[in-house]
Amino acid sequence: MQIKNTSKGYIIRLELGEKFNDVFITFCKSENVSSAYFTAIGAVEQVELAFYDLPTKTYSFRHFESPMELVGMTGNISLVDGQPFIHAHGVFSDKEFATVGGHVKDLVVGPTIEIFLAPIDEKIERKMNDEVGLKLLDLD
Repeated sequence: MQIKNTSKGYIIRLELGEKFNDVFITFCKSENVSSAYFTAIGAVEQVELAFYDLPTKTYSFRHFESPMELVGMTGNISLVDGQPFIHAHGVFSDKEFATVGGHVKDLVVGPTIEIFLAPIDEKIERKMNDEVGLKLLDLD
């Protein structure tokens, strides 16, 4: 990983083979980033996506093992139980230019992923919402 701290936030370049969640959470902890939003582009070696089914309150998962372009990913960092938590959605395309997208559970970086991260001064936490069965942003 390479990092550049700017007046507007961070520019982060992830390297081939890095696991997104592991590296990004470690970075957030080391830089005391507890709340932020980000965008990213690049390529992946593999990705696991999820879809949340509200009536059953369960996720279904699909793992894609082949290299794909990361057309775009957007997300945020918040706190769950005092620890940084990533919530991201992304769109990915294969060599036939077919796209898939959804909630990004995790991914392995292909040649690179470029992230633009903008920290937020206030700490934003997630709390369980029993109606939907998820930990949602608590903005009270």
